[in-house]
Amino acid sequence: MAELTREQFKTAVSDAVTGILNVYREVDTMLRELGAALGGDEPRFVPLIKKLVPGAGSKNPDARYLRNYHAAIYALADESEEDEDEEEEEEGEDEEGDGASPNKKTLTIQTGGGIIVARATVYQSGSASGFEPSLVVGALTGCRLDTSVPPGTGLKLSRSRFRKLLRVFDGHLTAGKQLKTGISTHVIDKPKEKHKLIFDVPASPHVMPLFDVTPAKIQEIAAAVRKVFAPTAG
Repeated sequence: MAELTREQFKTAVSDAVTGILNVYREVDTMLRELGAALGGDEPRFVPLIKKLVPGAGSKNPDARYLRNYHAAIYALADESEEDEDEEEEEEGEDEEGDGASPNKKTLTIQTGGGIIVARATVYQSGSASGFEPSLVVGALTGCRLDTSVPPGTGLKLSRSRFRKLLRVFDGHLTAGKQLKTGISTHVIDKPKEKHKLIFDVPASPHVMPLFDVTPAKIQEIAAAVRKVFAPTAG
């Protein structure tokens, strides 16, 4: 620390910590505003996951200190159980196994339905130059399994497994294609019969630099992504 005086060092540390905390707070506010916009008109969406953050582990040790993204997932109000927890803070990586830990919160979704995914990427390790923090919001429809089950069938899965979905939901999805998530799930009351979750990608996700996101832009994005579900709104 010879290049800095004691006061300069104290100021630099304080500014760095305060700056990243302010970014996280603003991102959380933005996701809450998006959730309110999605729930304010028909078809109405509620949070399936209010906040999902990276899991810390050997593959991502920095997540113990810095979160490179905050995300939220929304589902149609009549097709899911609304998330009551503010934050997902599981330690460990999101590896899938045959059994779920008993302390992991499970979610309920339905086949034939869809979700809206929002991910705010704050930083990217090793990409200081050229990287810009951004918001990605998009719809996934036609929820189904890799085996035949009737529409409206309830599915159970751990919400931490949605991290796998976020790894491919970076604005690189191809409209009109199916998305094989690799996420394991099971039909309610059939926990031993594991199957993989599949969605359709009806349109390219909306991608916007965080610097350009305003309350008005959030309303625009919510209205645009909701249109995908409007024809089937009841």
